[in-house]
Amino acid sequence: MMTVKIRPEVLHFAEAMEEKLAINDHKGGWDSMSMERLFFRMKDEIREMEMAVKSLAADILYKGQTYTDRDARLVRQEAADVANFCMMMAENCDRLAKIVKGDEKRRDRKVQDDEVSND
Repeated sequence: MMTVKIRPEVLHFAEAMEEKLAINDHKGGWDSMSMERLFFRMKDEIREMEMAVKSLAADILYKGQTYTDRDARLVRQEAADVANFCMMMAENCDRLAKIVKGDEKRRDRKVQDDEVSND
């Protein structure tokens, strides 16, 4: 396995993702959510991010306001929400793949056991 050096920007963003996950810990995990539900929620978060970006652009372009820390935080938080739903879907796919692989191994063992018992 290749050693990966995590870039400071990625680590900073991962911390934002974890902050958002921790805020929502009371809601429970995502391992029982369907892919369709996770995808639907991700699309909601994309719409929220779009609104945050449009608001930022409007403040700068039309109101003559400068880019603020509040703007940066809001865009980062919404981006973290989107990324978290992407991560949840990826994790659920990995988990399901392991389950399927485990089922295949059990099925292979049963076939081998049946072959031995038929001899």
